[in-house]
Amino acid sequence: MAWMLLMYSVSSPKFHLTPSVPHKMPSLISSSGGILFPRLYETALFVEFDTKTVSSILYVGVFASLSAFVLWNKAIVTVGPSKAGMIYYTLPLFSGLLAYLFLKEDIGIIHFYSALLIVSGILTANYESKKV
Repeated sequence: MAWMLLMYSVSSPKFHLTPSVPHKMPSLISSSGGILFPRLYETALFVEFDTKTVSSILYVGVFASLSAFVLWNKAIVTVGPSKAGMIYYTLPLFSGLLAYLFLKEDIGIIHFYSALLIVSGILTANYESKKV
């Protein structure tokens, strides 16, 4: 995980320089992780590869991970890293909402104020004053 984070942080600032980089990065990161950490594949020997397991791995690996990676990189190229990075500040909002919906967690007044602070911070950071 740390290796992939390092690879992403090194490649992320270069997206605006070479638009073809985002499409090549998933294979580079995946292959470098496979080469550097071969012991991770030892645990795969104990898994029974039936149709359900293989389809789950393909779904997570291809549809969820790869599409999220490519779309995130396109967002960085389109709106820039500073505006695209604002989505990370919404993670507590969506985590709380999903915990409320699926885990039946309670939402208190502190959560409301926290959400208000997060949204106001995002709006403040994206506010562009009109120059006269």
